[in-house]
Order: sequence, then structure tokens, then C-alpha cells
Amino acid sequence: MIALEEIRAQAIDIEPGGEASPFAVESIRRRTPVLSRYLNSQDWKLISLALRQRAQFSSEVENFRLMQQIQRRLEQAISQLRNERGVYVNEQQFVAEMKKIVEEEGLGPIDPRDIGTLKDIGSEARLRLIWRFQTEQANEYARWRMANDPDVLNAFPAQEFKRVAVRRVPRLNWPERFTAAGGRIIHGRMIDLVNSTTWENLSVFGQPWPPFDYNSGMGLVSLSRRETESLGLLQPGEKVTPRYVDFNAQLEASVRDLSERYQNALKTLFGDQIVIEDGAAKWQGNIIADLYDRVLKNPGLQQELSLGTATASTVQKAREAGVEDLTGYRMVIRTDEMRKIYKKRGIEEADPTQAVITQNDWEALPFVWRDPDSVQIRRPRNFILTKRIDGTLYVAEWIRNRENKTVMLRTFWKKKAGPLTR
Repeated sequence: MIALEEIRAQAIDIEPGGEASPFAVESIRRRTPVLSRYLNSQDWKLISLALRQRAQFSSEVENFRLMQQIQRRLEQAISQLRNERGVYVNEQQFVAEMKKIVEEEGLGPIDPRDIGTLKDIGSEARLRLIWRFQTEQANEYARWRMANDPDVLNAFPAQEFKRVAVRRVPRLNWPERFTAAGGRIIHGRMIDLVNSTTWENLSVFGQPWPPFDYNSGMGLVSLSRRETESLGLLQPGEKVTPRYVDFNAQLEASVRDLSERYQNALKTLFGDQIVIEDGAAKWQGNIIADLYDRVLKNPGLQQELSLGTATASTVQKAREAGVEDLTGYRMVIRTDEMRKIYKKRGIEEADPTQAVITQNDWEALPFVWRDPDSVQIRRPRNFILTKRIDGTLYVAEWIRNRENKTVMLRTFWKKKAGPLTR
């Protein structure tokens, strides 16, 4: 595939109970569902780390309902929140729910030989891998953030890379990989400072926290200041500088000033799921979610967000419904409308047939726009798009502006499956 070849040429790899870690919650919550029919796990490694860190994806899966539910259940689990049935989400429930969606959506593998393997998104093995990988990654990200606190870092400035979980077939080449990444083996132990670049060099994902490879049983153990000095990694009193800021700058740099060929490759692979402005790339869902957060924190914020032009599918369905030709029309959201929707439907919903609009629902809005189930005329300039996702009917009303070829979001609501009434 040409798009993947272009990206390969420029790949940038730079249980219930207790209080939820805000850093772990942040790690999951900042992700947005991204569909990727053509990308396998190896291909995803070629996508800039900053984009991977903010995408909820699974190799070769292009089903929004499944990715949205994976995101929702992981967020509930990490946040220590009860689900709609009033229970905490655990691995067994997660696997059962996702298997049900896979069956209902007909997402089984094309090749019968792949049934039950990691190539099968509905297999227990793959769903457990998704659960364990993402929950471990979120918790380890939180540990890394805390380890980079200046006081913690100076008290525990080094860490040992060692086996923390048994694997049926453990990898035996970790010492070679560790030294190749820049780490030091001291008295047979793989050790380096917390702020060393060894850790992201060691990771196949380019991140300085575990897991460092798929299904790995290796982890990190903190070493005290006294032991670190005794091993010769630091001099007494020597200060250690956190790398959190530097690593974030590295992430930002990975999606800035992208070449035109790389930008075109991203657009070919992801379409309008990705937004590229001034050579910088962001996921459309992240842009909406970030704006939603800013709206809640800043009541006076005035901003307009343009999220792509009408797709051929939307244009065709609108035409069939008698709506004026939407070819070239841009979808626009204003903070005033987002704020009004939040006040009316984001805190509580007066209509018992409808549900409260959440951040996850805002991230679903582009999918309603690009591939609606139906289009209905409401007034001469207003029309409604509907899309049913996972038993929920999303309804968005838009106002068409001929002068600047935009359709402005007027209101947005959701309700349980059933006939469209208001």
C-alpha cells in the first residue's frame, strides 16, 4: 500500500477498589476511537508516537461501535467507576461484552484458519491481550509520571529491568536488547537511571514505561538513592532532572512539520479522522474532546471548529431526503452551541427517553456526520442526521449556510433504540 510505504520512509519512533490514579485515568481518557482497516500491529508502529498515544485502535478493525465500547469500558475500569448495570468492569466482563459486539457486527476473520487466533478480534486471546495491555500501559504511565516527580526522582533515581510475571515462552534476548538500547548491566542486573533514554529505546512502542513489548512479563523495580550511588550511577548529592517535559516536547515534535508526502499518506489511511493544519497532525476526535474540556473549564471561550466536508455518503442520503446539495459543505461546531448542549443535556436529561451527552458521545459526532443512517428535513434550512451505534440513536440537527458553505451544529442528543421522536 503506497500510504504505508510513505510512512515507513519517514517513521518517527521517538481491580476494583481504592482510589483511581489521575494519571492512569488521563492515559485512557485522552484516547479517541480511530478506525484502521488496513493497518496491522507492525504498521501501527510506523505512526508517530504522539498519534498512537491518543488513539484507541486495534489492528485491522474498522468498526466504531466496537472501538467506542472498548474505550468506554477501559475508561470505566481505570477510573474505578461502575458501569450502566451498577457493577465494576473487570477482564471477564470486558471480554464477554466485546465478544457479543463482535458477533452482532459480524466482525469475524475472513480466513477460517484465523478463528480463535490473535488475528480474530472476537477471540478471547486477543480481547484479553487488549485488556491487559491497555490497563498495564495506563497504570505504568501513572507510575512513570509519579517516578518523574522531582522529590520522588531524587529519592529513587534508578530502576531495574527484571522479570515480574511468568511467561510460558519467555524472551531470552532482553540483556542484548537492553545494552543495545544504551542500558548498563551491573553485577548481572539490567539497571539505569529513571531519566535515561534507554527506556524508550528499549520499547518497541517508543515509550519509557512498560510494557516494552507485546505480552511481555518484564517490568521495572525502583532503586533507592543509596543503592543507586553504591552502584556508581550517581555521585552523592548529584541532582537528577525529570524527563517528563523533554519527552512531551519530543511527542509534540513528532507531529509537527510533517512532509507533504507523509501528510498525504496519513490522509489516505485515515481520511478525515485525522486533521492536518500547518503541517501538524491531530485526531479529529481528540480535537473535539479537548475543546469540550476547554468549554467546561472556560465559560467565556469563543471558538469555531471545522471538522471536514460532507462525504459522498452524506451528500447522497441528504439529496435523497430532499436536502439541498451538500457537496463541499463543511461541518462546523461553535463553543456557544457546545455549551448550550452541555447545559441542557450534559448534566442531566429532562426527557426520560434520552440519555446524558458525554465526552465519548461528542467523539461519535463525526461518525454521525460522515456516515448517517438517515437524513430528515426539519425546516427549510435545517436538517437532521441520525445514526444508531450500540443500541443508542444519535441525532444531530444542523443549520445550512449557503454563503460560506457550512452546516452549523444546532443541537445534539441521543436516545435508546426506538422510533425517532422528540
